Amino acid sequence: MAGGLRHGTRLAGAVPRALALGALWSYRRFLSPLIVALFGNACRFQPSCSAYAAEAIREHGALKGIVMAGARLARCHPMGGHGYDPVPKRAPAGHGS
Repeated sequence: MAGGLRHGTRLAGAVPRALALGALWSYRRFLSPLIVALFGNACRFQPSCSAYAAEAIREHGALKGIVMAGARLARCHPMGGHGYDPVPKRAPAGHGS
């Protein structure tokens, strides 16, 4: 029974994850090239914020990944950081709170 419950939870999380990744794909395919054409490539971080968001969603799920991506976007300003800023890996089960 617990295995079925775990599978159902994983499946329920797959739908929001797929929707968020689909929205990111659309942004990267259609809107991002227009922004680069109009304003040039001005990414302060590596990987880009959209690549960071996609990896965060894949690694941590839709809700936490979107929150992490929002925090990254909030740091993207002239007084903010720059450089290499990878997505933190998920802590192994049983570690942390």
